[in-house]
Amino acid sequence: MGHFQIGMHQKIEKKEIAKDPIIEILKSGPKTFEEISFLLHTSIEELNVKLTMLEVDGIISKDVSNKFKMNC
Repeated sequence: MGHFQIGMHQKIEKKEIAKDPIIEILKSGPKTFEEISFLLHTSIEELNVKLTMLEVDGIISKDVSNKFKMNC
């Protein structure tokens, strides 16, 4: 993942989405932040940035139980 700066956002390309490990995890159903973090063994900061980018791009969202889910 590249550097992320406040106020700068690059749209995620479809080919990047297809191989994104977060997307693979969410294909099996909604997951909490903690579940995704545990499965990916990644830093909280890096995961937070990636989830935020996916939300801004409309690829994922949170459901009523605060779990991340696919929008498609």
